[in-house]
Amino acid sequence: MVFIIKLIILTLITCVIGWLISYGQGHVIILLAQYRIDISLVTVIIGIALLFIVCYTLIRLWVNTGEFLYKIQNFRSKHIPNNKVG
Repeated sequence: MVFIIKLIILTLITCVIGWLISYGQGHVIILLAQYRIDISLVTVIIGIALLFIVCYTLIRLWVNTGEFLYKIQNFRSKHIPNNKVG
Protein backbone atom coordinates (compact mmCIF):
# COMPACT_ATOMS: atom_id res chain seq x y z
CA MET A 1 0.00 0.00 0.00
CA VAL A 2 2.81 2.42 0.86
CA PHE A 3 4.48 1.61 -2.47
CA ILE A 4 1.29 2.47 -4.37
CA ILE A 5 0.93 5.77 -2.49
CA LYS A 6 4.55 6.67 -3.28
CA LEU A 7 3.99 5.75 -6.93
CA ILE A 8 0.88 7.95 -7.10
CA ILE A 9 2.74 10.87 -5.51
CA LEU A 10 5.63 10.43 -7.94
CA THR A 11 3.20 10.37 -10.86
CA LEU A 12 1.50 13.55 -9.66
CA ILE A 13 4.85 15.32 -9.22
CA THR A 14 5.97 14.36 -12.72
CA CYS A 15 2.65 15.52 -14.18
CA VAL A 16 2.98 18.91 -12.46
CA ILE A 17 6.60 19.26 -13.62
CA GLY A 18 5.58 18.36 -17.18
CA TRP A 19 2.76 20.87 -17.08
CA LEU A 20 5.09 23.62 -15.83
CA ILE A 21 7.78 22.77 -18.38
CA SER A 22 5.33 23.04 -21.28
CA TYR A 23 5.20 26.82 -20.76
CA GLY A 24 8.98 27.31 -20.92
CA GLN A 25 10.46 28.67 -24.12
CA GLY A 26 14.06 29.03 -22.97
CA HIS A 27 17.05 27.93 -25.02
CA VAL A 28 20.70 27.45 -24.17
CA ILE A 29 23.32 28.04 -26.85
CA ILE A 30 26.75 26.49 -26.43
CA LEU A 31 29.47 27.82 -28.70
CA LEU A 32 32.54 25.60 -29.06
CA ALA A 33 35.02 26.87 -31.66
CA GLN A 34 33.15 26.56 -34.96
CA TYR A 35 30.26 24.52 -33.57
CA ARG A 36 26.98 25.86 -32.26
CA ILE A 37 24.78 23.66 -30.08
CA ASP A 38 21.19 24.73 -29.41
CA ILE A 39 19.58 22.97 -26.44
CA SER A 40 16.30 23.68 -24.72
CA LEU A 41 16.48 24.86 -21.13
CA VAL A 42 14.45 21.87 -19.99
CA THR A 43 17.01 19.47 -21.50
CA VAL A 44 19.83 21.26 -19.68
CA ILE A 45 17.98 21.13 -16.35
CA ILE A 46 17.18 17.43 -16.79
CA GLY A 47 20.82 16.75 -17.75
CA ILE A 48 22.10 18.52 -14.64
CA ALA A 49 19.65 16.58 -12.46
CA LEU A 50 20.70 13.26 -14.02
CA LEU A 51 24.38 14.16 -13.59
CA PHE A 52 23.74 14.89 -9.92
CA ILE A 53 21.93 11.55 -9.46
CA VAL A 54 24.75 9.62 -11.14
CA CYS A 55 27.45 11.37 -9.09
CA TYR A 56 25.50 10.86 -5.86
CA THR A 57 25.00 7.16 -6.61
CA LEU A 58 28.70 6.65 -7.40
CA ILE A 59 29.76 8.41 -4.19
CA ARG A 60 27.32 6.33 -2.10
CA LEU A 61 28.61 3.14 -3.73
CA TRP A 62 32.18 4.16 -2.92
CA VAL A 63 31.35 4.92 0.73
CA ASN A 64 29.23 1.79 1.21
CA THR A 65 31.94 -0.42 -0.28
CA GLY A 66 34.44 0.92 2.26
CA GLU A 67 32.00 0.36 5.11
CA PHE A 68 31.23 -3.15 3.86
CA LEU A 69 34.93 -4.09 3.84
CA TYR A 70 35.25 -2.76 7.39
CA LYS A 71 32.22 -4.82 8.47
CA ILE A 72 33.76 -7.96 6.95
CA GLN A 73 37.03 -7.38 8.82
CA ASN A 74 35.12 -6.74 12.05
CA PHE A 75 33.05 -9.91 11.60
CA ARG A 76 36.12 -12.02 10.91
CA SER A 77 37.95 -10.68 13.94
CA LYS A 78 34.98 -11.43 16.23
CA HIS A 79 33.80 -14.79 14.89
CA ILE A 80 36.92 -16.34 13.36
CA PRO A 81 39.67 -16.06 16.02
CA ASN A 82 42.41 -17.93 14.08
CA ASN A 83 42.10 -16.41 10.64
CA LYS A 84 45.02 -18.26 9.05
CA VAL A 85 45.16 -19.21 5.42
CA GLY A 86 46.75 -22.54 4.46
